[in-house]
Amino acid sequence: MKKVYDVSQAKDIEGQEKPKWLNCGVAFVEEGKKTRIKLEVLPLPDNKGEVWLTLFAKKPKDTNDNSEPL
Repeated sequence: MKKVYDVSQAKDIEGQEKPKWLNCGVAFVEEGKKTRIKLEVLPLPDNKGEVWLTLFAKKPKDTNDNSEPL
């Protein structure tokens, strides 16, 4: 069974408690096969020069909920 995930990067916004999650692409995970990731944007490094991406369960295009990362 193939699972599809949103690939996101957290962006800290000054004055906000929680980060804003920016969608960077999509990941495909299928048992017995290699995980594939398609980036649609170039993620930016943080102040330490690191890039951290998080996988979220793919949500329908018309929703705007705050899903928990996997």
